[in-house]
Amino acid sequence: MSCVGLFLKTVRVLTSHSLCRFCHVAALRFSGFLTPHKGVHPGYSCIQAFVGFEGTKAELGLPAHNIWYFPESYDIDKVAHDYLSLSAAEAAETTVPMMFLSFPSAKDPTYNERHPGKSAAILITLCQYDWFVQWEEARVKNRGEEYTALKMAFGRQMLQRLYDLYPQLEGKIEYLDVGTSVSQNYYVGYSHGEIYMLDHHRERFQPEATVMLRSDTLIPGLYLTGQDVMTCGISGVLLAGVICASAVLHRNFFFDLLCFLGKAAAKSFMGKKSDVEQQEKEKENREEVVGNGYSNGSVNEISKTG
Repeated sequence: MSCVGLFLKTVRVLTSHSLCRFCHVAALRFSGFLTPHKGVHPGYSCIQAFVGFEGTKAELGLPAHNIWYFPESYDIDKVAHDYLSLSAAEAAETTVPMMFLSFPSAKDPTYNERHPGKSAAILITLCQYDWFVQWEEARVKNRGEEYTALKMAFGRQMLQRLYDLYPQLEGKIEYLDVGTSVSQNYYVGYSHGEIYMLDHHRERFQPEATVMLRSDTLIPGLYLTGQDVMTCGISGVLLAGVICASAVLHRNFFFDLLCFLGKAAAKSFMGKKSDVEQQEKEKENREEVVGNGYSNGSVNEISKTG
């Protein structure tokens, strides 16, 4: 069972492995994996900035929750499209229009004990793979001055957006490093630095595209799962796992889950019904005791003796 993505490893490994390579390639070509539907292609890449600060969580006023920054415009798709349509040089001189940011040090209660007086942040924004494609074959840490200058320019633009949101951090930076789409390829093994593997364009969910994104494949014993089978995110991956298990065991686990949930709901309902009936019975007993002339204070004693 492969959950590493359609283009990440499934195709790459099977087409490069010498064992039964011809059979694998033939099966992949017949299934459409080597010439996929136009809606099936890698998603957008990302740039990540890793930032170190002088100061603790309390001193800097850092939140422990994640932040998603979006533009004030209601047409977010247009803002993203306009930004991603820029050249690398133009984008490097443009403040990023949207960004994810998080302060891992603010979430860790032991961080200040291990790194006294320090804090850390990670900033992530979208980018085009083409902006860094010329360095995809270069060695990590040895991609040259032009690459370093370009990625650090993006890093400074991301910092500027961070300062807009948290102005108290300006002047507190001690460390900054930037990872690009080709960094994603190197460290994670992606093909185009994609964040969420396959693009979530609506064409991907057309019948012609989804029919090839199945758990069962033409290669005996190979099953696909993960976000490329369904959608990105925890929910999508959980559903893909159920689909894959159903394919492997030739059993509809969705039906099993519905039956299980139905039984659990029925059991919960019967338990609540029993509790309500018991409460009503006790109430009737109390009313009967009081009606027979006993004081409210005597009810508990009477109930104990039967």
